[in-house]
Amino acid sequence: MPAEDPARAAVDLHKTARWYAGLGWKIAPCHSVSMGACSCGNKGCATPGKHPRTAHGYLDATTDPIVIDRWWTQWPNANICISTG
Repeated sequence: MPAEDPARAAVDLHKTARWYAGLGWKIAPCHSVSMGACSCGNKGCATPGKHPRTAHGYLDATTDPIVIDRWWTQWPNANICISTG
């Protein structure tokens, strides 16, 4: 199976984040993993790709498409966090 195109994956993450927000689910960008390392830069990261990129974490979660577009433009490979309460 061929390797996934990183540009396509980023578009899909952005599109998926917008879709979740359209359902009314508040979302925020999480760090991602590349070559086994978390994008946070902490070599000993205990939760690679599973913690928020924003200053206030889940408190920054939103359904606002403008904010979501800004986040995924800034971090195109960001994983998607869904605020559950």
